[in-house]
Amino acid sequence: MVTVTTDSGSILKPYILRATYQWCLDFGFSPCIQAIVCPTTRVPRDYVEGGMIILNISPVATHKLDLTNNDISFTGRFAGSAMEIWVPVENVLAIFSKETGQGVTFENLSKSDQESGQQSGISNNENTIGKEHLVMIEPSKESKKVLKKRKPTVGNKKNTTFLKRVK
Repeated sequence: MVTVTTDSGSILKPYILRATYQWCLDFGFSPCIQAIVCPTTRVPRDYVEGGMIILNISPVATHKLDLTNNDISFTGRFAGSAMEIWVPVENVLAIFSKETGQGVTFENLSKSDQESGQQSGISNNENTIGKEHLVMIEPSKESKKVLKKRKPTVGNKKNTTFLKRVK
């Protein structure tokens, strides 16, 4: 799983969502999203657990899917009834393959996290100061433990690359 850290007003997130969606389709996987449910989100409340929902957004499971820069909308069937679904892109926490679990998770980076990231040794050079960019970071110790416990997936990749977006 690749983790992308973004600020709340990120313009990069919808493009990563669409790219990962296309990657899933290219390999015959079913793309799913995990999203935070808030009062403005239109989802079936019976399927919400812990304030979050996982939705299958594959072409087989959706009708009129629209992945825009601001939201994800489609018509889906839940317990036999059609329902209009609407989720803001900013509420999406992850997009992944149902079959393999591989995909992208998103973490929001607050101003204090940005400042601490700069103090913790994430390098800035004159080409990147003040600009948004991605940097490679090492997986945390907790992530490494989780990766060791999980069964190998397609390709048996041992190394996981993490990207962090920095201003």
